[in-house]
Amino acid sequence: MKKNNATAFVFPGKFRFHEDAGHGWLEVPYQALEELKIVEAITECSYIKRDRVYLEEDLDTLTFIEAWLQYHGNRRADYKVFFEKMETVWDGDCSKIRTYRHYLPR
Repeated sequence: MKKNNATAFVFPGKFRFHEDAGHGWLEVPYQALEELKIVEAITECSYIKRDRVYLEEDLDTLTFIEAWLQYHGNRRADYKVFFEKMETVWDGDCSKIRTYRHYLPR
């Protein structure tokens, strides 16, 4: 459910999906996980650096997308709506994301 106050979190207009030769991660602000109430649902397979979380592609990205769709009043399986807001970034053969700390809820 959306918050209706002046200090509500505003989601980014675009989301970056980072890829390297072996895996991919969706970059999102930590605050987005809080807003969607999925902080505890994200696994240690994802990474975190400062206020950015890099959601691994196999499970955590799907968890985020489905929560985001539901939050915005879309069907949980209407992925096309989200994919239109996603841009892919090639990070080379081995992304620096792999050197970040594994995700743990704050």
